[in-house]
Amino acid sequence: MAELPPQSKVKIREIVQLEIEVTALIQETTNISESQDELNQVNTKVKKLIQSLRRKLEELKQIGEEQDKESSHVKITEEVDKHYYNLSSMQGNFRKAITKAQISIEKYEKSQLMSAEPKNELRHRQQSKEGLAKSASSITENLMSIAKMMESQVQQSRNNTEVLMTSSKGITDTNEELQGLSG
Repeated sequence: MAELPPQSKVKIREIVQLEIEVTALIQETTNISESQDELNQVNTKVKKLIQSLRRKLEELKQIGEEQDKESSHVKITEEVDKHYYNLSSMQGNFRKAITKAQISIEKYEKSQLMSAEPKNELRHRQQSKEGLAKSASSITENLMSIAKMMESQVQQSRNNTEVLMTSSKGITDTNEELQGLSG
């Protein structure tokens, strides 16, 4: 059996390290049950690690293709195939973990909504009372403003009536004088 070249051993160690990190994050994903943001963050991390893993596998594959010894080439190709199989398996596990976490988050959010409903109803009633109080206050202010405008109009009408009465009295006096002179 051929010994692997040193550069391929380094790549394999890097690949194994990435596989361990991805597996740990997949396990973390299965434990997420309350936060969509947390799930999104883990999802992003896993996707980045999987991209890195693919690049490392391509680099290892390239190293295998560059080998002069057929036995080294075959050994590296077997390693690449094994790690691609692991990658495929991890991706399937990750999809299952995401689905499980999504279901858990939906259940949690639904239970939060159901348990929070009476609080929301109370808050809605309080807001309704506050809204009604504000509306009543606004209506009262509007009515007072209208009353002041009407009072102003009434006062202006009184003033106009007094002016008309004074003018009418003046005209009546002038008319009587003219009749007294003419008659």
